[in-house]
Formats: sequence, C-alpha cells, structure tokens
Amino acid sequence: MAERWENNRKSMAGETHFDYLDGWRGVAVILLLIGHFMPVPGINLGRVGIDFFFVLSGLLMTRLLFIQKTPLPLFYRRRIARIFPAIIVFMVIMMAALLVSGTPILWHDVVSATTPPTIISFPVPAPQPCRSGTSGR
Repeated sequence: MAERWENNRKSMAGETHFDYLDGWRGVAVILLLIGHFMPVPGINLGRVGIDFFFVLSGLLMTRLLFIQKTPLPLFYRRRIARIFPAIIVFMVIMMAALLVSGTPILWHDVVSATTPPTIISFPVPAPQPCRSGTSGR
C-alpha cells in the first residue's frame, strides 16, 4: 500500500507516466468507434468518446503547464513535434489515394486542413436569397 501511495505521489509531481490513463484513452477510442460503426439510438457515443478524450488531454496539458511548470515555447515545440508528423503522413496518404483513384485534389481543402483557421481563412460566399417569387409564408 505504501508503494502505491509513493507511486501516486510521484505521478502527481510529474515524475512518472500515468499508465491508468492509457486505459481511459482506450475507453474513449472504443466509445468513438462504437459511435461510428455501431450507433446506439438515443446517445451519441462517438461524441462522448471525443469529449472524454478531450478531458483527458486537458488534464495532462494542465499538469504539464501548471504543475510541472513547462515553459510555453517548450510545450508548443513538443506538441508540434508530436502532432505534425502524423498529420503530414496522413495528408500524403490521402492525397496519394486521391491521385490513384483519379479524384481531383482540392487545394483549398488541403490548405484549410493544414493551417489554423485563425491564421488563414478563405472567404465563404454569402447565402443567396430565395428567388422563387414567394414571400416564405
């Protein structure tokens, strides 16, 4: 029991990996997959899985930033180094699949998917008014 308490204390200080969170991440992924492939009427398990995963991510990021006092530049460098390689590989595979299937690549969508919307935003056409001659009543 004392060993478990010591491991928990070390975990709270950020000295070890949270093995139990890997299991909870697995639960979040399973909920997401059930929501996509075996939907349950009345509850969107995919949404529950995503929300659950975001809560876990928030917990870990908060721990890094506020408990371990990781500097923001280092935090963002690590996040970018971890996330961008996967995004790049995914985008290359998807573009190769589009080329092989003969589907045109919409570069607007590629740019939108790879840039934060706050940095680059493309104008969205305004909705066109209804011209059917009715007043909508």
